[in-house]
Amino acid sequence: MAVVGKDVSKSYRAVLFDFDDTISDSSAGKRAALIRVAHILKRDTQTALGLEKIVEELYIIEEEMNASTSYDRTKWWPEAGKRLGFDVDSATSLRATIGYWTTFTRHQKPFPDAIKVLSELKKRGYSLGMVTDTDGQAGIKRWRVCSSPLFDYFEVVVVAGDDTRRTKPDPKAFVFCAQKLDVNPSEALFVGDKPYTDIKGAKNAGMDAALVNRRGWSKIEGADYIVNSLSEILKILNGF
Repeated sequence: MAVVGKDVSKSYRAVLFDFDDTISDSSAGKRAALIRVAHILKRDTQTALGLEKIVEELYIIEEEMNASTSYDRTKWWPEAGKRLGFDVDSATSLRATIGYWTTFTRHQKPFPDAIKVLSELKKRGYSLGMVTDTDGQAGIKRWRVCSSPLFDYFEVVVVAGDDTRRTKPDPKAFVFCAQKLDVNPSEALFVGDKPYTDIKGAKNAGMDAALVNRRGWSKIEGADYIVNSLSEILKILNGF
């Protein structure tokens, strides 16, 4: 665990979390969902390309679109088809998107230490909130969060881009969550896994921010704490 110039004696009233890849493991869901999309694209377009080639391109599209905070999957699949040399019409794109999210949700699961950490935070009296980005179509992210066993631990869930006009790193969703928890942003610690959305957005809102560095980011700006697991958040709140 790394502390980046932070007063570790500071106390917090609330802890806010991102969802995907912070407390919910999306790796299995992403793989299964992209394979499902590849099957739909191959069937509907009658392309001669192999399934793995399509999946490979879908992974590239996913990384690029997420990095640009473009979350509407119905726009991803036509772009993939364009690069691979086949057309994806709106009906196929919609079927692929439905297949993607139903498969993704079926495979999503909490990280091994997530429930233990959230339970301990509740026991200690912290208010718990979630700030997570839209999935591109209104209602899908909230449905996924509500489908998770983690949902019951949170007093407030804000879906940036659905409940607010803009996605992260715009600070409004973070501030809105703090307001609903009746705390000042400066009294909240935000925990996320992406420097360019989670950390930047939390800092813009006036919160302290902890990065769970699951991806091995080499360039991390703005994080007050850098941890390798959720369990280390408890050490931060203990003042080490």
